[in-house]
Amino acid sequence: MKIAVRLALFFALAGMIFACGKQPDTIGLDLVGTNIPFVGNDTLVEVEVYSVLEDSVISDETTVNVIGSMQTATFGLTNASAYTHLRISDPNPVWGPNPVADSIMLYMVYDTSYGNLNTQQTFTVYRVTEDFFIENDYYSDINSLTYNETPVLAQYTFVPDLTPILVTDSTDDGIDSSYLAAVLTIPIENWFAEYIFNLDSDSLSSNEDFIYAFKGIYIRPDNVNGIGEGSLLSFDLVSERSYLNIYYHNDTTDSLNYKFLINLNCARIGKYEHDYELSTDQTFKEQVLHGNRELSSEKLYLQGLGGVQTFIRFPGLEAMRANPNRIINEAKLIFQSVNYEENFQPPSLLYLFEFDIIEDTIRLSTLIDQSEGSDFFGGSLNNNDNGYWFRVSYEAQKIVNGDSISDLVLYPAAKSVRPHELVMPGTNPDNPGYFRMKVIYTDPQR
Repeated sequence: MKIAVRLALFFALAGMIFACGKQPDTIGLDLVGTNIPFVGNDTLVEVEVYSVLEDSVISDETTVNVIGSMQTATFGLTNASAYTHLRISDPNPVWGPNPVADSIMLYMVYDTSYGNLNTQQTFTVYRVTEDFFIENDYYSDINSLTYNETPVLAQYTFVPDLTPILVTDSTDDGIDSSYLAAVLTIPIENWFAEYIFNLDSDSLSSNEDFIYAFKGIYIRPDNVNGIGEGSLLSFDLVSERSYLNIYYHNDTTDSLNYKFLINLNCARIGKYEHDYELSTDQTFKEQVLHGNRELSSEKLYLQGLGGVQTFIRFPGLEAMRANPNRIINEAKLIFQSVNYEENFQPPSLLYLFEFDIIEDTIRLSTLIDQSEGSDFFGGSLNNNDNGYWFRVSYEAQKIVNGDSISDLVLYPAAKSVRPHELVMPGTNPDNPGYFRMKVIYTDPQR
């Protein structure tokens, strides 16, 4: 399942890059041979759309790691935590006589944020006591790996600050200034250094031996309390500026340090937890939690981090199978006036896939329309009307021809690492910008 989903995402991105820009009004004309279309029809066709919970998403060795706690009126509470290995920087370190830690710091480079950055967060760092492996597959609903609840490695309260760091270098030509991403610095308890200094030499002779002895760390946020509070913070843990450092001295030398690395060779897992019972949106609860699809006419929902997905079916196109020669010139899914709360911006891009379950395995497939490129296919947020559209003309023709029985599924882009939430208008035409499908088709001359 993990490989299939990643391949689908790869081909989705490839299709956006290698666009060929076919004109929408020519779609289907090559399907009718020498017949000449003579009647054009511009109409709306029935779509069936509904939102449901997503089981989980792939969350190991992702590009960034999300940590934090956030609560919104619609989606309730979302918590994101992370497991990671640490690796030794040099094998067989020599600590010298009577080494003593002066301080220990965990540095994590910020990537992005989502939510209210004015809210305090508290991160607790634990020592993991259960093996986890880079070659294994892990998902966001992972049961907690075992860890020592006491003593903790750290408990740190802070207000996130993603202000870039100004770096100034003096050069022969003057001063060269640049910026680096901000870093969260978490002080680690000194008992970690005592543990490291007392390890036998075999445990520090290789990374394999060290990870067997010290299996990793778990970074977990405390829950925030209150709607509109909290944020989900993305960290670039594989940056060379993300690491754990022991600053120490011994009987003969001051100002020593030893670095533990977090890099691409480390197993890293994201864990995402959602408490939807804290939602104050009854339409959301009834539709998404209790399966009342009738309420999809009012609102629809999307959420990253293994949250909420939206399925689309096309009974209106299926009804067109009565005329097997019908040509779909253009078919577009359209919705505008999406709602979002302050500090919780909608995703800049949505993905649309064919969705099948084959032998209990989910299979996502890219649409042919997507291979025409993003300008043709769509999916991007239009800031003018707070809306999205997808051109799915080839897919619509397949459905009319009886060549496709798949549902389509709608996701926010990068849903494994981006926590965006989105409330969409439902299918009721009384909703401003309602979710609809517009079709232009022709019937060939008989």
